[in-house]
Amino acid sequence: MSSPPNITWEIDYAIAVDESSSVTPANFEFSRAFVVALFTAATARSETARYSIVTFTIITNELVRQVDNVAATAAIFAHQKASGGTSIAAALIAATDTLIGSGAGEVLRERVIFLLTDGASNGPAATAAADVAKADGIVIVTIAVGAAVNQALLSSLASNLQLVFSVVQEDQLLGLVDNLLDKACYVSRSFR
Repeated sequence: MSSPPNITWEIDYAIAVDESSSVTPANFEFSRAFVVALFTAATARSETARYSIVTFTIITNELVRQVDNVAATAAIFAHQKASGGTSIAAALIAATDTLIGSGAGEVLRERVIFLLTDGASNGPAATAAADVAKADGIVIVTIAVGAAVNQALLSSLASNLQLVFSVVQEDQLLGLVDNLLDKACYVSRSFR
């Protein structure tokens, strides 16, 4: 399906960052560095990109909703890691909610959720939440951070297997930024 004339396609990103007890402080810092690198790279591609950040344990914390790179970066740096259990389902629901309304008006906005987690969560509820987001045309990219990962769950949550990534060290995570953006945008445009 081609775009109607005089319509611009832009993109909104929601990043869900696991801060549960099973995520070490070092891995949370890896995630924070990745979020900042992702915002910087995405903004270089489109100055009109908008960002939402959700952190999660068993509950979610919406840090920002559809803001620019500067506000999003400030929010992730100001946030202190929490701890507790993990609910990927709650994170996906909250991240999806931050993308509601994207696409109104003259500008059609593609929507992508980046889920950074160790994958220790209830599988069926998380899969159901991912299915709702994907049915609405939202692309989900999963990024496993750490060594003890539920890879099968993260594979089931992603929009396709090319959008499932696993990292153990910060330099690996930061090295993925351009590849993640390329693949997420490619899959997102295929939903048109």
